[in-house]
Amino acid sequence: MKISKILAQASLGLLTTATLATLPLLTAAPSAAQRIVAATPGGSGIAGNTPITWQFDDFRLVNPQSIRVQLNGRDITNQVTATMATGSFTYNPPQPLAAGNYTVQVEFTNTQGAGYRGTWSFQVADVTLALTAVTHNGATQPLTSGDTFTAELRGTAGANASVLLVQNGQTVRTLTATETASGVYRVTLPVGSNDRVTEGVVIGRLERSGRVVYSVAPQAFAFNPAQTTAQVEQTQTTGTVTNTPTNTPTTAAQPLTVELTSHQNNGAVNAANGFTFTGRTLPGANVVVTVVSEAPSALGGLIRLGGGSTLLDRTPTTVRPDGTFSVTVPRPPVVQRGMRYQITIQANHQDASRIMNLTLVQQ
Repeated sequence: MKISKILAQASLGLLTTATLATLPLLTAAPSAAQRIVAATPGGSGIAGNTPITWQFDDFRLVNPQSIRVQLNGRDITNQVTATMATGSFTYNPPQPLAAGNYTVQVEFTNTQGAGYRGTWSFQVADVTLALTAVTHNGATQPLTSGDTFTAELRGTAGANASVLLVQNGQTVRTLTATETASGVYRVTLPVGSNDRVTEGVVIGRLERSGRVVYSVAPQAFAFNPAQTTAQVEQTQTTGTVTNTPTNTPTTAAQPLTVELTSHQNNGAVNAANGFTFTGRTLPGANVVVTVVSEAPSALGGLIRLGGGSTLLDRTPTTVRPDGTFSVTVPRPPVVQRGMRYQITIQANHQDASRIMNLTLVQQ
């Protein structure tokens, strides 16, 4: 309940802090004195999204219509909420507070008209969060049953780290990583006989003080991929058996092309949880994909409402024997309606190369 809606309810209870200074503005009888207790946060190294809370030791002695709250001199009274059951007051910053020093001031009068002011301070930490590298041991060859998959993240120390495994273009498995050295996070996963992944993508994630960053490993991985064998056509001729492989490559050269089969240029897409697109090229070609998110624009494109992020950077993708491929794009750090995803698909085969560029728009 917003504080502005409970100012007339004098039966409500309030909050305070042990490190808080509550000073009388006017002389008051000792029996009517009032203190703020249990105020938070305090000290240094505070996350920018930490709620600000406090209580009064006896709210029955407080005139609720007199309560005024300031943060660094800015009035936030109407943004404070009250919990009736506990008599506690809370301010949740609509956006994480920037690094720096902050002072909270609560002014009020008691039921006898004596004025009081309580203040306390805290410091928001300057958090720089970066994820510089994502690697794994499945980059050079597939892992099979009995092997151990290992992924490593490198970035800002002291963060919460996890690894997302996108399997076969859709299944996502989240693994919690452990910081084994300063800024180095590792995760392991035994590969079982039921793990069947022909195309896997490793996405690293770091979270600290309300901020989140992602990065994608440049190489794909595979678990127990299905083995392909040649079909043999057997014919009988005058007592002699001849085995002829039916998958003998043809000599006719096929042109190298690349196309997107799931979306059209400037089509709509929802990347709230990431998205997947599919395409087709020449069987045996190598395909790398780059995806860059761009914030929406205003005034005919003259103003860009925010920054952009590289979601995939020349990330290899597996081309299936029939020439089809699928690409999973991770969720951008910030999703805004109207933002654009610039996609570049490059196919290479022998000495030939083809590049396709297109744009998808966040719906």
